[in-house]
Amino acid sequence: MFWWQFDEAFRSVLDEAGLGQIEALMDEPVGELLDASEGARQLRRISLLSGSQPRQLFLKRIGREPLGTLLRMLVFGRKPRSGPLREKMMINALASAGLPVMRPLAWGEERRFGLPVRGFLLVDGVRGTDLADLFTAGSAAERRSLMHALGKFVGRLHGAGFYQPVRLKDVFCETALEGNRDSFSFVLIDRESSKPWPSRFSLRRCINSLARAYRRTIRDGSCFSRDEIKMFTASYLDALNAGGVPSARTFRRSVYRVVLRELKGSLGR
Repeated sequence: MFWWQFDEAFRSVLDEAGLGQIEALMDEPVGELLDASEGARQLRRISLLSGSQPRQLFLKRIGREPLGTLLRMLVFGRKPRSGPLREKMMINALASAGLPVMRPLAWGEERRFGLPVRGFLLVDGVRGTDLADLFTAGSAAERRSLMHALGKFVGRLHGAGFYQPVRLKDVFCETALEGNRDSFSFVLIDRESSKPWPSRFSLRRCINSLARAYRRTIRDGSCFSRDEIKMFTASYLDALNAGGVPSARTFRRSVYRVVLRELKGSLGR
């Protein structure tokens, strides 16, 4: 059984682009293939001309997933969903919490015997610049400002119960006013999750999330100076505004310990 929905305000654009049917979004080789891997996972970019301005859409498709991943949602009393639909649920949760996130345009899945076997999510391209690119090209002062703004942003996420790791490339910067380190306007992308809802606040969840994000960001090729890390931590803890949080120095050491433990574990495997 196929099931899909779409943003009503965007339906005419879908029809004009030849994407008004689920078959096009689920199966056809539309747009440009950016990434593909085992399990029929694809990421495609679709370029449109909206008025006089070009517009980019991104289509994620995921085929059959491990049964354990799907059934995990049952443990939490939720209906099993495919990866793209779990991402749509996370987008909804973030938006409901007043957190900036990419806009979904169409989503759907195929189900057999009550379980999803594949799904898709079409999102609107976020205007702005990839934070990883801004950070790499920035001066020392600009990088510190970006880290200050990012710390504040991630602190808001964790304070609202969203602990999925946030790498530099998971954030787009829409605006930035020169000389004002609080002027950055960030938007989250790529929010696929096995548990797409907020969790109860936990300092341990904060530390583990930051450690995973740090490891993945380093793996992506970005490195941070001591001053940049201090800038991030100070604004993060200020935005978190939670009781029982240790000093910034102690907190940083806690994150480093988790990073080192995971690195040792990965080397031993």
